[in-house]
Amino acid sequence: PLIAEPMYLTAFIERLGTGTTDMVEKAKEAGLPEPEFVQNDMFRTVIYRKLLQPESQPELQPESLLELRLESKLAAKVILMLRKTELKKSQIAKELGHKGISGELKKQIKRLIEQNLIEMTIPEKPNSRLQKYRLTPKALDLLNKLIIKKN
Repeated sequence: PLIAEPMYLTAFIERLGTGTTDMVEKAKEAGLPEPEFVQNDMFRTVIYRKLLQPESQPELQPESLLELRLESKLAAKVILMLRKTELKKSQIAKELGHKGISGELKKQIKRLIEQNLIEMTIPEKPNSRLQKYRLTPKALDLLNKLIIKKN
């Protein structure tokens, strides 16, 4: 508000908050997914754009698009593994070719849970030896958007 008022008085903005609705409308007009506004320990806005693909470059595969979106290659691999079936952490590590469950894998699984992209199959017992992870509807929607974008 302290910044918005002088900007309004100097005609740089119409009023506080109108940019958000403008971004959503412009994204729809361009045929892009709506921007995402993420508030956890910090505020982040995710704005999608069309990727220009020169004919000489191969198209980005869903894994690459997912990696760009999640800002982590490991997180993208976890999401793609879980689209097939529910898995334990140890099974995820094994499929990744790791000998054990690394600290980075634990960190990425925690991050994906916080982003509501994966969930525990037994949430009331987070430390159960039978605990597995699965994709949430939000993650499935994200995968569908990325595959649609690719085509």
